[in-house]
Amino acid sequence: METLLEKETLLETAVEIKRSKRLKGQPVLQGDGLTGFHALLLGALAEGPTRLENLPDSPWFRDILQDFIRMGYAQQALDGHWTIHGGSAPVSGAEPLRVRHEAELLTLAGFLAAKECRRKLAIDPACVSGEAMELLGRILKLEGAPELVDQDVILLSAPAGLTPKAAAQLRPAGSASAAAKPSDFGWDEYQSKLALLSFHLASGRALDLSLSKSGPDWLETLAAQFGGPIRVEKNEAPEGDELARRIARQMRAAGKTEAQTRIRLSAGPKLKAVSYTIPADITLASAYCLAATLIKGSDLTLENVPLNPSRAGFISALRRMGADIEVVSRREKNGEGLGLLRVRSADLFGKRFAADNHSGMRDEIFLLMVAAAFAEGETVLRDIAYLRKHDVDLLKAFTSSLKAAGVEIGEIEDGVVIRGRPDYDGSAYDCMGHPGLALACLVMGLKSHGTSTLKGASCLDGRYPGLMDQMTALGTGDKP
Repeated sequence: METLLEKETLLETAVEIKRSKRLKGQPVLQGDGLTGFHALLLGALAEGPTRLENLPDSPWFRDILQDFIRMGYAQQALDGHWTIHGGSAPVSGAEPLRVRHEAELLTLAGFLAAKECRRKLAIDPACVSGEAMELLGRILKLEGAPELVDQDVILLSAPAGLTPKAAAQLRPAGSASAAAKPSDFGWDEYQSKLALLSFHLASGRALDLSLSKSGPDWLETLAAQFGGPIRVEKNEAPEGDELARRIARQMRAAGKTEAQTRIRLSAGPKLKAVSYTIPADITLASAYCLAATLIKGSDLTLENVPLNPSRAGFISALRRMGADIEVVSRREKNGEGLGLLRVRSADLFGKRFAADNHSGMRDEIFLLMVAAAFAEGETVLRDIAYLRKHDVDLLKAFTSSLKAAGVEIGEIEDGVVIRGRPDYDGSAYDCMGHPGLALACLVMGLKSHGTSTLKGASCLDGRYPGLMDQMTALGTGDKP
């Protein structure tokens, strides 16, 4: 396995985080990295030049841009925006493309497989689970991607693939399109959606995808903005309809599922070149929302925040727990609802969360665990067993860190139960090189008494450069 992983070895020094008295002001939110990545990918499929603005300026995203330059797509203009020249085939080469996010792995590999581009992927195991790699191998094997077991193409190894019976279910003989229901195969729906949709967009083949829950919708929303032949139908319970959610849970327990989201992609038509401005990073915005909620006397303004329900799931969950998050103004841009938010400190209350409550979250799950640690009463968080399937069991690791900090937390098979309290003393946290986990540890340290130490937090500099300095400035700019 070592032949394909470009594992960076950094001398990690523990970062010290001190308790913040309050957070006031308006932090600068960089563009959302995953939205930017998917915009690059779709721009590469479009006919003509696509103009992209507000791409994040971080080491992680600069590596992505360099990869797209090497594949022959990206070019920076004099005024700072990026132009993506679509329509050509990606350039094969020996130099590996670095991958530091599961969504990046799944969409990029599907794209490369459809284009038959020979590239190695150097995958960071701290951020990409083994489950995602296995799933991708199965999907691409089934879809007829070339030579997947060849170590010089896309993955180090691909699993044996699906049984003939399962393969026939997904693409029956003579069928014009794949009719995929990932839950029937036990696949993670969000992960399989990214791989299947990316592959079919890039290959021009039809797809009919049925999902039992929605999950983040970066790729399909953007595909529609690029004029893609895509139709999304949703059959979701209205917010607050607890009865409908309870019936859905009972159906799942009985082995019956009703499609909540159906994505239909027509074959043939190409994507159109567009001008697109990347919205603010939703995970970073979520961390600021949580920090301002927990730290007394805080008052933050956040601009350009995506309000799409399938992506702003953490913000909705935090408001459900009692957070004071006001949408001051709202506007529509590129088919996306964007808001100016005002966040003030508030007391939180424990709630129950399952897949139908947090399907729009990925890295934000760790932030939700921190919110529960400070909430009055008990919080039950279920359907997050996927966190166990990384190089390290991230759920167990973070649970142990919170327990060492004094949090009353217990593991259950598919999640955790947390009984919160108002305050904790500083503690030592291992962020495992995972940016989402590091953000949660940072907020925990900002709220705890005394000093906390964060090991393995250098990934924050790679994803959100200058974040700790900005947090410090927000906490010192308005002293009593």
